[in-house]
This record gives sequence, structure tokens and C-alpha cells, in this order.
Amino acid sequence: MSSTAEETNSRKFRRRVLTVVLILLAVSAALWLAYQIRGLLVMVFVALAVAVAMEPPVHALEKRGWRRGVATGVVFLAAFALVVLFIWTVAPLFIRQISQLVRALPGYVESVLGFLESTFGFDIARSQIESIRADLTRYLSTAGGSLVGGILGFTAGVFGMFVFVATVALFSFYMVADLPKLQRTVLSFLNRESQRRALHIWDLAVEKMGLYLYSRLILAALSAVLATTFLGFLDV
Repeated sequence: MSSTAEETNSRKFRRRVLTVVLILLAVSAALWLAYQIRGLLVMVFVALAVAVAMEPPVHALEKRGWRRGVATGVVFLAAFALVVLFIWTVAPLFIRQISQLVRALPGYVESVLGFLESTFGFDIARSQIESIRADLTRYLSTAGGSLVGGILGFTAGVFGMFVFVATVALFSFYMVADLPKLQRTVLSFLNRESQRRALHIWDLAVEKMGLYLYSRLILAALSAVLATTFLGFLDV
């Protein structure tokens, strides 16, 4: 009797050890797979965030009688136009400011050195000022050469970013356009009560997320208008 009990306990122990080993192997395989496709997972998560942000206006247009695909296309085109307008507005200003800074930097150095000499009595010879300006010019030339040398890498980075943005936009577009089908597919595995609860949670989450994102955009727009008005008043 004792031998039979020991054999039974031994089989249970081996079964438990085998179960733990299989679970660890499955978790390790899942982590390895997630690491291998981490880029795709990042795209999916970003696309999900974009889809949640785009859902409120699409849902509003759909309630007004628009077809969901058309509403999704209009909202995404509007968002794309806003992004292009923002880049077209900011990029030339950024490039112009950088160019002006590079041209004016030697003069800034000379002004600072002159201020130190007149205010604190530092004895800075003209030759030292010219040497500092020459070193600064040489450094800027070297930095410019390095920048030119890295154009291919920069181009590759821009191309990679374009592929990332295009993929995210494609994923998020189909997520929003086919959201009702996706909801029906997921909810088909739940009972009726769980379906109602899940739909309520989803609608609430989308509403709150949309309100948060659009409130941030409105706040950013108001801040930009007020800052521009104030700096224009100060003639900056």
C-alpha cells in the first residue's frame, strides 16, 4: 500500500514538474517571439492609440448618416492635412533660425568677450578673440562636413520613419473603418450581459480618450495663439 502511494506521488510530482517546464518553455517562446517582432508590436500599439484618437469624430459623422468608410477617410485626410500644414509652417522657420544662429555665433562670442573685458576687467587680446573666432569657424566647418557625410544615414532614417508612419496609418485606418466588425467578432465569444458591459466600457474609454486628446490639442492651439500674440506685442 505504501509503495503504491509513493508511486502515485512520484507520478504527480513528475507531472507537475513537466507542467512547470512546459509553461516556462511556452513563456520563453512567447517572449522570444515578441522580441523578434517588437517593431511590429510597436506599430500595432501606436496604430491602436491613433485609432482611439480618430474614433470620436468618425463616430460623430457616422451618427449623422455618413458611411463609416467615407467618414474614416475624411477624418484621416483632415488629420494628414493638419500634420503637413504644421510641418510646412515649422520646418522653414527652424532651418532659418539655425542658419541665422550659425552666421551670428562668432559675433555673439566677440560680444560676450567684449562684455567680460569691459565689465570685469578681463584683459583679452584681439589676437585671442580672432583665435577663438577661427576655432569656432573651424569647428562649424567640421560639424558641417560631418553632417554632409551623414546624409545617407539621415536619408535612411527618414525613409524608415516614412515606412513606420505609413504602416501605422494603414493599420489605424483599417482598425477604425472595420471597428464594428472587429467588435462583433470579439463580442461573439461572450454572453449577452458581458457583451453589453464590454460595449459600455469601450464606448466610455473611447469617449474619455478622445476628450483628453482633443482637449490637449485645443490647449496647444490656445497656447500658440497667446504666445504668438504676446511675443508679437513685444516685437520679438
